[in-house]
Amino acid sequence: MKLYPSVVSALFSITLPVFGQADTLEHEIIISSGVKHDSKLTVAEVDDVSTNADSALTFEGAVKLTWQATENFTVKGGVSHQQTRYQQYHEYDLILNRLNTDISYKFADYTIGANHYYIDAKLDKRDFLSLNQSSIYGSKLYNNKYLIRVSGELQNKKLTNQPTRNAQNIASSISSFIFFNQFNSFLSFTGNISNEKAKDNQFSYQGLRFQALASHKFTAYDFNQQLQLALRYDKKHYSSSESLTQNPTLEQPQDYTTNNTRKDNSQVANFSWLINLNNIWSLDSEFELGKYQSNNAALNYHESVTSVKLKARF
Repeated sequence: MKLYPSVVSALFSITLPVFGQADTLEHEIIISSGVKHDSKLTVAEVDDVSTNADSALTFEGAVKLTWQATENFTVKGGVSHQQTRYQQYHEYDLILNRLNTDISYKFADYTIGANHYYIDAKLDKRDFLSLNQSSIYGSKLYNNKYLIRVSGELQNKKLTNQPTRNAQNIASSISSFIFFNQFNSFLSFTGNISNEKAKDNQFSYQGLRFQALASHKFTAYDFNQQLQLALRYDKKHYSSSESLTQNPTLEQPQDYTTNNTRKDNSQVANFSWLINLNNIWSLDSEFELGKYQSNNAALNYHESVTSVKLKARF
């Protein structure tokens, strides 16, 4: 389990400067249900890497509101509830509740805005983590084809049973988008740097992330479809060597033979395919393959996650 947004959803949330009708309120209700298979159950937030694989039933419900206060000023809000229930290993059952709000002002070719996200996570129906993230952002469109987006984020997270991992994270990112095919296709490249300070210094780190994404919308066999391929590289350099020592939450012993500070990196590929069956129903499938490496031997592993879900939008 990894609580940060997926590469695809995080990158595709960009808002283009298209003016809307003033003083309108729109809403959208989203319901989805499906199945997923995880080749290696993990709880990345506490360095818990299992040797077990399992399949799960998934459910998500969400409500989104958009208020177009003026042609330029937009207010958005949303709430969602997500459940993942595994067939055998219920200690990895996950419940996520999310709240979010976003305000933005659009000029002719650039946008400025701010948003806030709150996440409450439960594992096996027990309180696990709460997270607050606030960010400010700005984007500019060039020649109706190229877009640059910059943002700064402040994140606070609290873990119920491991308060030494409570942390504040400050991050900044820059993204570039290249649109073509009448905005039905785009390429995106993102760089992100972060600095996380935990209550216990052994869990503090500096992070670096690079992301690349390709997206294409098309029509085939009378169905509107979308393909996306995302690649992500993450690197974390911890402040202390203490996190290389034995962690009692792990199922397997750790082999540490160095006093060097902990260093993690990962390479993840994500492929998604969306098929719109009609104006309401869609079929979403996703495959993710990740390689995770660390000088903490217990955190070296490969993981694949496959999911299929049926989604309705009203």
